Parts: sequence; structure tokens; C-alpha cells
Amino acid sequence: MIAVEPIAEMREVLARHVEAEVIAGTAESIPLADATARVVTVAQAFHWFDPDRAPREIARVLTHDGMLAIVANVRDKANALQTALTELIAPHKGTYPNHDWPETLPEIFDVELVTFPHEHVMDEATFVERVASISWIGALPDDERERVLAETSALVAGRKEPIKLPYVAQVFLCRRRR
Repeated sequence: MIAVEPIAEMREVLARHVEAEVIAGTAESIPLADATARVVTVAQAFHWFDPDRAPREIARVLTHDGMLAIVANVRDKANALQTALTELIAPHKGTYPNHDWPETLPEIFDVELVTFPHEHVMDEATFVERVASISWIGALPDDERERVLAETSALVAGRKEPIKLPYVAQVFLCRRRR
């Protein structure tokens, strides 16, 4: 298994926690030979990729019968806590270079979408850490990020039971068109 990661600090974390060869690269410039990967997986990151270059580069490294699997977790907005959290963090949401990525995939891939519900179960501290890990929350100025995280903590303050956040996992199974 090979993990391709552009950020040096993330490569260090991967090397400590994942049994894989960790190499520098991006979705737009994968340091692998043509047709060498049976599967390419991307979780919670495809929206950051260049919509023209990345799908073509991924297709280049896939074998003729290879597959791209993209996982995206979507908040279940039928849940009151998820709705409140979305309202709290939405004003800080940045823009992504490829926010319409599902629509661009059929140019190169045949796409099958599979969904399934799941939930993250956590305590208050983990809930706040989860929100702090959102890229555009982490990128806020310190004072603004601390305010958002304090408001995040207030959403669940005093709960005795574990916090359950429902999500819908969207798994896009993409086979390269021939």
C-alpha cells in the first residue's frame, strides 16, 4: 500500500500510524508509473483537487480494471444537533477549487454511488476536537476559531450520555471508462 500526501507534517503522521509506504505527491501529480494502481482511495479530500487535472492523473495510474473509490461523509441534517452545528460553522466555510466534483467524474469514469448511514459517538471534548479538525475552522484567526469552538462546546455542554452524530457516507465507486 502506498499513501500519497503533499503535506510533510501529514506524511509524518501517516508514517507513524499507517502500514504503508508514504510518499510526497498530489492528486494532480502522483509519483507512480502508468497503470500501476489497482485502487486509488480518497476520503474527505476530493473537493480540494484540481477538477481538470486530478481525475486524469488518477486514471493514468489506474490499471485497466482499476477503481477510484471516493468517500465523503455528509451530515444528516435531520438530526437537530447536526443542524445546529451546520448553522454554527457554515458562515466560516471556505470555498473549494472543486466543489462540484461529483458532476465532473462521468467525463472519465463510470460512477456508482453507494450510501449508508453511520454515526460518530463521542464525548464533549472529542466533539469539539472534531469541529476543530475541519480545515476551514482550523484556518480561522485564533480569536475567531476559539469563539467558534466555545460555541461548539456550548451546543453539547452538560450532556450525560454520549454524543451521537449521524452521517451518511457517500461512496463513489469509479471505474475508468475504456
